[in-house]
Amino acid sequence: MGRSEKTAVKSLSLQITIHLLLYQFWTTERERNSNHWAAEMITFRVQLEDKLTTDLSKFLELELDNIYENARLIAEKKTGLKNLPIICPYSLTQILEKQWFPDTDNQ
Repeated sequence: MGRSEKTAVKSLSLQITIHLLLYQFWTTERERNSNHWAAEMITFRVQLEDKLTTDLSKFLELELDNIYENARLIAEKKTGLKNLPIICPYSLTQILEKQWFPDTDNQ
């Protein structure tokens, strides 16, 4: 498990998590952008699936809090939202699942 592999899977996970936050919480842009965000998430997930090994999955599990913290900071800056969850609301399984998208009914 090389450094470049770790960097690649961490970067893709970060992009997925940013898009999950946009999809779930950026209500003013959701109607116009949700299909684009969903397609981006699927694309990143397919790319991640191609790179993922058992060891890299374990690495991502250990890095999930750090990945989420960075994703939250980026999403807050992009959206201006200040009420994003402090603790990651997504499991690694959800982040990796190509057809999973967060519930938006209560947002």
